[in-house]
Amino acid sequence: MLEYLSELLSIPINPEEADIEYLPTQYLTEIIRNKGYGGMLFISAMGPGKNLVLFSPVIARATGRKVVTVNKISYHWEKVK
Repeated sequence: MLEYLSELLSIPINPEEADIEYLPTQYLTEIIRNKGYGGMLFISAMGPGKNLVLFSPVIARATGRKVVTVNKISYHWEKVK
């Protein structure tokens, strides 16, 4: 079940249909939050890596920081058949 949710959260969505396409994952996320979990970790839809969602920022503690300059952002995708 949780692996399937991670897959759902990792699917890129059409920005024009975001309100509709996000509904199932928002519903499941609310169930998880209401069960007392502090957050979720799932695979990124935009490339390698993972996304961390915290339901309350007070449960996080910064352990370090660094300043970076973003020189270029590019997106590559293909239509899902």
